Amino acid sequence: MQGLAYTLAELQQQADRLREYLQPPSTVKSQHLAASDADLRLVSLLSGSLDGEPWSALDTAIQAEHNETISEIQHSETKLRDTISDTLARQGIMVGDDDDVTEALERLLAQVPRPTSVDEATSKPATEETDELRAWRIARACTQLLAEAEDAKAQADQAEKDPMAPIAALKRLASLVNEAPLRVPSSHELGRTMAILTDTRDQLLTTLETQYKAQLRTVLNDLHWPPPECQNPDKAHPHEKMDAYHLLGASDLERAWADLMELQLTAASLGLRPSPTCIHTPPTVSGIDEQQATPAAPGSDAYVSLLPVDVLMEPILLRFRYHFDSARPTNRLDKPEWFLTHILALVRMNAHLFEPAPDAWTRGGDIVELTRCRRGATPDAPMRQRSMAVDAPSELLHALLYPVRLKVQASMPRLVNERALLAHMIFQLITFDAELRDAYPPAVLVHGGLGAWSLADEVLSHDTWFQSWLDGERSFTESKFESVFEEPGAWSLVQADTMDGEDEELGEDPGASDSSTTTRCACTLMNVLAGVTERYQPLHLLEQKCAFIIQVQRPLLDQLLTRLTRHLDAFENMSTAFARTLPGEIASLSAGPGNDMVKGVNGVTRVAKALLSAEYIKQQLEEWSESSFFLHMAHELHHTDANSPLHRLMSPKSTGEQLDSASLLSLLHRGIQRGASAAASLRPLSLGANANADASLSSPTSVGEFGVWDQYIEKFGQVSARSAQALEKMTVAEVLDAMKPYVLRPWNRDPEVTGDEDEATASIPSPELVPALAKLTTLLQHLVQVLPPPLLLPTYRHIAASLSNAVVERILMPNARITQRFTQAQAERFRQDVEQGWLHVARELVDHPKIAARQRNNMPTGLGRHPETAWRLLVDAMQQLS
Repeated sequence: MQGLAYTLAELQQQADRLREYLQPPSTVKSQHLAASDADLRLVSLLSGSLDGEPWSALDTAIQAEHNETISEIQHSETKLRDTISDTLARQGIMVGDDDDVTEALERLLAQVPRPTSVDEATSKPATEETDELRAWRIARACTQLLAEAEDAKAQADQAEKDPMAPIAALKRLASLVNEAPLRVPSSHELGRTMAILTDTRDQLLTTLETQYKAQLRTVLNDLHWPPPECQNPDKAHPHEKMDAYHLLGASDLERAWADLMELQLTAASLGLRPSPTCIHTPPTVSGIDEQQATPAAPGSDAYVSLLPVDVLMEPILLRFRYHFDSARPTNRLDKPEWFLTHILALVRMNAHLFEPAPDAWTRGGDIVELTRCRRGATPDAPMRQRSMAVDAPSELLHALLYPVRLKVQASMPRLVNERALLAHMIFQLITFDAELRDAYPPAVLVHGGLGAWSLADEVLSHDTWFQSWLDGERSFTESKFESVFEEPGAWSLVQADTMDGEDEELGEDPGASDSSTTTRCACTLMNVLAGVTERYQPLHLLEQKCAFIIQVQRPLLDQLLTRLTRHLDAFENMSTAFARTLPGEIASLSAGPGNDMVKGVNGVTRVAKALLSAEYIKQQLEEWSESSFFLHMAHELHHTDANSPLHRLMSPKSTGEQLDSASLLSLLHRGIQRGASAAASLRPLSLGANANADASLSSPTSVGEFGVWDQYIEKFGQVSARSAQALEKMTVAEVLDAMKPYVLRPWNRDPEVTGDEDEATASIPSPELVPALAKLTTLLQHLVQVLPPPLLLPTYRHIAASLSNAVVERILMPNARITQRFTQAQAERFRQDVEQGWLHVARELVDHPKIAARQRNNMPTGLGRHPETAWRLLVDAMQQLS
């Protein structure tokens, strides 16, 4: 270290001298010291295994030399400390003898200032020298990076000698791009060098992809892929597999496939390409220690397919585009089932090649085994297997569904204005998705068991397209619903299961199938709504299914509900002689003279049709609510936010105001016969029903606990109850009106005896009662003819109870304080009128053909086991009177 005594001024002017001062040139003596130190370390390691006198002498000599070397090093450190102390002392900085040499050097470096512009004459040469040195260093580093990149490119051309050389060259270029910021200071030259390196890397990757794909295409052409069966898959049997053709066994194909796969996985590991979606357990032998692909459904934009599979499917998809993406006559917007059937046939035909492996170590189909193949470490090494999990079915579905998805997207702008074609397209897409899930079982393994991308969801997830489909369905159903009421027989009675009219032959058993009697319009409406349900049932989103219910099905139910309510209102108005014509209702109530259309059989028929319509729709909605589909919808609605608009739209609304405005008590204030009003007040069953209805209205449905159709079940139930009450009141009113002469009969005195009177007295029942009994018989027989047993039984019992109450009130107790007095003869006549009159009418109903047919078939008759039981109040009053 002698001869290196520089002053502080010299160090400030020439900074390189500081480097020479701190790191002097190597001398012969220093080299000898280093060699001695290395020998000493080596002999110390060997001394433990060497014995004998010669080795002891050698060890002693080496130890002495080691001690001498240590002494010289300590002497040199002392001289360095003194030199640093003298240099710092000139600056007024004192260094102690115990201070570390390293700390002293740092203090000395801190005193060396960088060149400044204080003295232009002195600082200018130092600045120019520093910039030149820095530029020289940057240029040398960039040149070295570019030279290494050229060497890597030259290495890529040695694929004939080493098949793995291009992959190694790509890795080297990628590493150079990553190392460049660390090896070169930040500068303009670094940016240009990084651009050149990045472009060289990307060009090599693109060139290798093109080269390896071309090699694989050549091999596939030599193997005559695709086989002839794939040229016309539509003509193959649906369950036929192409078992005769396999891809494994051709060494050229395996090598070409392995090269392309190795390139793709290497690019994924380097971050140059996204990771393949179908590989779940990446290998480590190729340098990919961990590879996490983004989950994506096959057929979606986010799915990353295998490059070899893309090359494999190119000729198959070329034929698809030739037929369905060109001007060929097979490319028709109104025939989406053609290209969907073609794709489904291709899926079935190639399924055996894409059979999945249960895990990363179990054998799978040809595609799985080809994907696992890799080249060995040397050119002559045999093909080896990779331990990786390959979701092969997802590759097949993505390769075939993605072009179909693009075709559907391209077709929608033209279909969105053609609602009929749009509905047909969506129906075919829904059918295709269902058939794909059923016909290709491995598809359930795709995408974590969720299956492939749904083509129907591709359309329905687009708000404009979905709304267009919804508007088309609503227009179609509304036009069909309106056309029903334009037909003459819209309100004729039919059997719901057969749509046979009421005037058609019922066969030998007229009561075998009358439990489902309803009107033609109600039956047609429910059939239309059932068809709408079938179309939106395969949808996945709750919002889309509820949109069909709210915008398509509910308006039709509201229309029929409005027609039934208007008909009942018109019936009440006609009953009070306020006749008017209501077009489109069950009947034009002003068609007959006066109010004959609301009396007798005509009135019973018209009100019964409203009752049958409302009751049938109510029963159908109840059956729908108990189905698994609507139960699942109700469960989903139960778990939605109670404050969300969807929850509020689907929840049942209070209908108390509608019930109040539609109350049948309005008949009481509009002048219907006093007997009907009195009978209604004495009818315990109807009062109980009203009480139950009021109770149900006073206890609203708890939030979240409701069915999809609860609101309309309640509404049509109210119309049904109102129609039943109208039937009962009309029947009772007409019978009591015909019974007025019988009520005015003097029961407290016997009539004068004459020959004619004796003959009249012998007439049982009384002549004054015969018109009322005849009216009652006619109306009840007509009710038996049109009403099914579940509706007939409560109606018959209510009529019998109301008439019994009215007879007791008007004849036995005409005044609240005075009881009617009967002579013995008049009491006997009253008893005979009950036995041979009222009860005889009940017994005659059993002989009705429908009642007899029901008894033969062990079906409910609608009159109960004993029809006379409904007249118990009148029978008890008769027994007390006698």
